[in-house]
Amino acid sequence: MARLWLGPFAFLVSCAAAFPDNSAKTDTFAAIAGATLLRPGSVAPHVSCDAGLQNSSGQAGTLANWTTLLNGGSGWAVVNFSFANPGFGTSFSTDSKYQEIDLVANGFSPGTLDTAPTVYFGERFLKRMDVTGINYYLKVEIRNAAHAAMQTYNSGMLNAVPGMGADVVYPLTSSFSGYGAGMRFIYVEDGGYDTMSWAGQFGPYLHSAYVRLSNACGLPY
Repeated sequence: MARLWLGPFAFLVSCAAAFPDNSAKTDTFAAIAGATLLRPGSVAPHVSCDAGLQNSSGQAGTLANWTTLLNGGSGWAVVNFSFANPGFGTSFSTDSKYQEIDLVANGFSPGTLDTAPTVYFGERFLKRMDVTGINYYLKVEIRNAAHAAMQTYNSGMLNAVPGMGADVVYPLTSSFSGYGAGMRFIYVEDGGYDTMSWAGQFGPYLHSAYVRLSNACGLPY
């Protein structure tokens, strides 16, 4: 058994004197050539885990990168309050928005995407201390090149009424796997409204949204 030194990456490849089958030979030569061999559910190590969700908490100071679906009550506003610093503030009638992530434009190759890497996602929803409760939802879809849904997560409109007296954060997290080849886009939609029917932004404050194609970089929560 001989060992071959392949440069500054300190990567050792064991070269057998004889290959028992063609697949072993192919895999070894591919490694020597510097090819990345992907297993289903994985992403190439040089690709960022972040899928490319933009302005996830309102860092831009506006709803830039998002498309408004509903702008009810006093409408959307970027807020700085407690844990949502910043965050997207909602009002007394449903506010909703969406963003579609173009994975190929963000640097993921079709070949990598066709290995069906596990997609992790989440968002936090803050209830202010001075309101009794909030209504909120999160919807995420894996979409193919034709923008058709391959898998969908939809929390539906959730209601949390813990009462006044404390800021409370409600996280929603989930993941997609086993959806097959063809993912090219990820669609993220969210929103909510308050339980008080007050003017201004007293509904849920949406913040810290993320979408990742691997958990190798760690997950925010």
